[in-house]
Amino acid sequence: MLKITPVILSGGLGTRLWPASRPDRPKQLIALVDRHTLLQATSLRVAEHVGFNPPLIVTGGDLGTAAAEQLSEIGVDVGHFVLEPVARGTAPAAAIAALILVREDPNAVFALLPSDHAISNQDAFAR
Repeated sequence: MLKITPVILSGGLGTRLWPASRPDRPKQLIALVDRHTLLQATSLRVAEHVGFNPPLIVTGGDLGTAAAEQLSEIGVDVGHFVLEPVARGTAPAAAIAALILVREDPNAVFALLPSDHAISNQDAFAR
């Protein structure tokens, strides 16, 4: 069975939802919709589905510890953690993820998932 590797993009400066979201605690690391942070909710969405491999997380180097702690709290195993030294946007994050995954499996399939999306219909997402 083909499995998809979720690439969870968890960067961003957290300036759009100020004062709740700040550079040291951006929106993806706070609980805005339910008891889980947006990063946790995104990770659980794929961790609980049989069609996904463990996720590859891309985040800023200064947020790596907080992101790892949050995923550990909910028991999500991460396949890879990429810590960006400088934020450069979606394209470079996707490119490094692709290079990592294709090196392991030339036929790898992955999905780019922003960590700051709230998806209420989990069944529709899984389909």
